[in-house]
Amino acid sequence: MRLFTFSELWGPFPCEHPDCTKQTFTVILTDEENARLPEESGEKAAAFILRHKLGKAVCDEHCGNKQMAITKEQLLNCSGVKLILYDEQGRNIGHAYLYLLHNDLHQQPFGFVEDVFIAEDKRGQGLGTLLIQKLIKTAKELECYKLVATSRHSRSGVHQLYTALGFHDQGMEFRIDF
Repeated sequence: MRLFTFSELWGPFPCEHPDCTKQTFTVILTDEENARLPEESGEKAAAFILRHKLGKAVCDEHCGNKQMAITKEQLLNCSGVKLILYDEQGRNIGHAYLYLLHNDLHQQPFGFVEDVFIAEDKRGQGLGTLLIQKLIKTAKELECYKLVATSRHSRSGVHQLYTALGFHDQGMEFRIDF
């Protein structure tokens, strides 16, 4: 199954779920219907779906029904490593997470760096560099094909550190907080 969302140029369509009166821009395609598309997305795909009367229009409320429920087989397993730096008294003075994620483009995982932290009184002593170098080494040992690190725009010192360690600016990060 695949959800295909149309632009406003093509819709909306009435939801085909029984007794529903809502309008939608979304159509559920079977795997067979999806395989017939001339391309994954865009106007050619939209025109093809409409011309051949493929799919079933469903509103947001009804695209989450049993047909679209995520099965255990579809859940992705991910793993990770938490690196922690301790001082002589056993206090956590720094940590970082390396998450291993998979996609269909590569057989190897990619690494995602998250929650890099050095205690304020320990900053400027090279501990952040040490921590990121260990994450890079670990990602290579785990055969990641790439390592992604993000940082807020205001953290220019972090940007300099990442650049010095071989990262390059690849774009912007977008997020939604829940």
